[in-house]
Amino acid sequence: MQRTKHPLYRAWLTARERVGVCPEWENFDVFTRDVCARPPAAKGKFYFGRKDTTLPYSPDNHAWLLAGSIACPNKVCTTCLES
Repeated sequence: MQRTKHPLYRAWLTARERVGVCPEWENFDVFTRDVCARPPAAKGKFYFGRKDTTLPYSPDNHAWLLAGSIACPNKVCTTCLES
């Protein structure tokens, strides 16, 4: 699959451009290995965000967050954790 057509490409590109990512995540293949797919739309509208907004995106500092949950960051999708 072409990188730009990968479902996680826009999340990776946006994270790199806006805040920055850990050095390992400069590599798209490593990023896709560490990040699960966006949750299904039936569970709500999610965006790729950081658990701690003072730190860059990393394996320990990312989550699919429920849209509108900025004021309540504990609304993290647990789909990835369930598998």
